[in-house]
Amino acid sequence: MDLAKQRDLLIAYLDRYADERAENFRALFKVVDSAIASNNNEQLALTLNSITQIAKSSPFRELANLTSVRAALDDPDHKWTF
Repeated sequence: MDLAKQRDLLIAYLDRYADERAENFRALFKVVDSAIASNNNEQLALTLNSITQIAKSSPFRELANLTSVRAALDDPDHKWTF
């Protein structure tokens, strides 16, 4: 696979990951708003913890093992899941 195709696959992966991540944050902040409105401190604390955990994660963490990424890029039958 040539470099341009590899780049395009990586960018597509990161775009989809970012979209999913943004949607997760939107949903969690709706829960935060609801918890504040209903004065539910337990739900607020749990949701803020979830937001913090997601914020700590990085889309590049899954790409840390470059050997497996390279093998997947080189495998024309590899099924990409997002």
